[in-house]
Amino acid sequence: MLEENYHKHKRENLREGTQAITAFHMIQSFDYREKDLDPQLVHQIGLELAAELKNYPALVSTHMDKKHLHNHIVFSAYSADSISKYNNSMQQIHKVRDISDRIASKYGLSIILEPEGRGASYKEWKEIKEDLNKWKDIWIGRLSIAQIL
Repeated sequence: MLEENYHKHKRENLREGTQAITAFHMIQSFDYREKDLDPQLVHQIGLELAAELKNYPALVSTHMDKKHLHNHIVFSAYSADSISKYNNSMQQIHKVRDISDRIASKYGLSIILEPEGRGASYKEWKEIKEDLNKWKDIWIGRLSIAQIL
């Protein structure tokens, strides 16, 4: 709905055969060694970050499935009033990181001053996962043959 309303006001220059980005996904991670860190606090911090995105509707999901607590934040690429679209530039990424750091500091949590590397893009992650699945299939096949022999 937001996308449809946005397109009534503006036109995106899309290459033929491509689709507009309708949502963005970010992961907000916390050091597993932090004391006094619990899922409720992590979720609260994620909600505060999502609120700072102002006019872009967001969903915050707090995960406890890894060694560290983390939030997955998915937010609309289109503003709630359908007038603007989120600009996912490096400048904006650093701005969101600064906001996240400010909120974490407010709760006395440590922040990473110099992040190492960067996370994998969806394309990179998918390629890695597909490659791992190929190897897994090969080993399962080899194990099945070994069991038959």
